[in-house]
Order: sequence, then structure tokens, then C-alpha cells
Amino acid sequence: MTAPDGVLLLAYGGPSVPEEVRPFLREILGGRTSAEGLVEAVERQYDCIGGVSPLRKKTEAQAAALADALAASGMRLPVAVGMRHGPPSIGDALDDLARRGCRHARGIILSPFRSPASWDAYRQQTEVARAALGARSPQVSYAGPWGEAPAYVEAVAGRIREELARSEPGGPVHIVFTAHAIPYEMAHVSPYSREFSAASGAVAVRVPAARVPAARVPAMAYSMAYQSRPLRAAGAWTGPDLRAHLAALALDGVRDVVVCPIGFVCDHKEVLYDLDVEARTLAESAGMRYRRASTVEDHPGFIGMLADLVRPPSPC
Repeated sequence: MTAPDGVLLLAYGGPSVPEEVRPFLREILGGRTSAEGLVEAVERQYDCIGGVSPLRKKTEAQAAALADALAASGMRLPVAVGMRHGPPSIGDALDDLARRGCRHARGIILSPFRSPASWDAYRQQTEVARAALGARSPQVSYAGPWGEAPAYVEAVAGRIREELARSEPGGPVHIVFTAHAIPYEMAHVSPYSREFSAASGAVAVRVPAARVPAARVPAMAYSMAYQSRPLRAAGAWTGPDLRAHLAALALDGVRDVVVCPIGFVCDHKEVLYDLDVEARTLAESAGMRYRRASTVEDHPGFIGMLADLVRPPSPC
């Protein structure tokens, strides 16, 4: 494999200023006039979190941290961010890399678990953008799956431990790991759910139950649920849905829950509204203590893992 001379970070995108909200929503809904009511409904959700998404700013911070980590190991490479929806587009990122002399970029898809929507679509859109750019476009070699990588698992576990340390211990804590819901047919033909399950289990054993002697530390009780199923989505989607799952946990007597968005690497609407507003309101109305672990964002372990995905393998 050719050593990369640049990095392309691929993320979903989101509206960075209020004027981008409606165009962004219309784009992801396919421009259907019948979806205008959905645009208004989701726009109200954005209003609850300040009217914009921090995803672009946070992804660019991850890119800067990655460039610093690579430079510290002797690889001074340009790192560009390309979004599937909204600026900077994947084409913008490829053009930026080309102008900075990049000919062979390492592409990293910032989605922990693979499905046609979470991985294949990024690669397809990148190839379309490369074709549009023509001969100037860098070649792109993609990093492999990383959602079960020990460094990612440890970074997620660290975020849970940080959240547990912020408040006084109460009763038994139950962790709910979440990932974005996808259509069942899509899950059936991809490793998405298997990778979600394996990563969640690996994290759980790294978060020991509190107040138990070290010699007898068990894994924290945990479960998994899917979140952010689109409004009016048709057909069968992966489950259980987080909202129904929290209600069921409350009925089972769970009183202290920590939600961990393991399927997302930085905050955006699906975290700030779907978890911090909607899920929190539901859990607290059911009498539960609700906490949410931070996404990994610029956690040193996560950034170090991204750097490892860029570096060429050592010769045997």
C-alpha cells in the first residue's frame, strides 16, 4: 500500500449556522415536497439545541488533533474534512488536499460500525467527487473498520468512567449503549449490529461496578438500544428503540442509567436533542436518574487510534 501524503476525514455533516438548517434537512430528505412537515418538525428540534449542529466544528477539531499527533511521530500531513451533507463537501476536501500537493490520501470514515448507509455511501460519494475533480484528485485508500479497536473501546470506557466520577454514587448503575437505528434489511446484510454488540460488550467489561472489592469486580450491567429513527420512517428498523427501552427499564426497577452513544464520535443533533432532551425527559419522568457519557471527540486514545490508521504498517 502506498504511504499516504494526506488524510481525508469523512463525516455526515450538519448545519453550522441557522441559515443552513432548512437546506440541510431538505437535502437529506431528498427534496420531497411531501417532507416539508418533517423539515419543520426537525427544525424545532434544532431550535432546542441552539439552532445549529456543532458537528463541523468538532470534526475540524478532531482533524487538527490528528494532524498534531501525526506530526509528533514525524508525519507532517494535511488533514481535510469532507462532509456528505453540507460544507465542506467531500469534493471541497479533495480539492484542498490536491492544492496542498496530496496524491495518495488515507480516507477514514468517522462511523464506528459498518452498514451501506454508514460506510458504503461515503465511499461512493468520494468516488463521484474524485471523478468530478479529474486528474488532479488524490487517490484514496480507505482505513479498515475500527469500531472494535482496543483504543476506541478504551476511549469510550474512559468517557463512561468520567461521567460516573462527576456525581455521587447512588444505587446500581445500568449502562445503555446506543447507535443510530437503520432499516432492518440494511442491518441484515451488513456487520453493523454485530459490531455494535461486540464493541458494547468490550466497553462494559472495562467499566467495573462501583463499591465492589477489586478482587471481585464484575462488569457493569448494560444493554443496547437504537436511537434516532427518522420521523415517519417506513418499514422495520433495528430495535429496541431507545425510548421504549428506557420505559421498559424503568418498569423493571432500574433507577440509575448512563446512556453511552458509542455509535457516534462527536456531538450533533442526534446526541444533543435525541439523548440530552428527548431521552432525558422520558427517563426522568419515569423516575430514573439519567446521565449521558460524552462522545469520544478529541480523547487522546481516539486521536491516537486515528493516527495509527494513517501510518503505514511496519514491515515484518
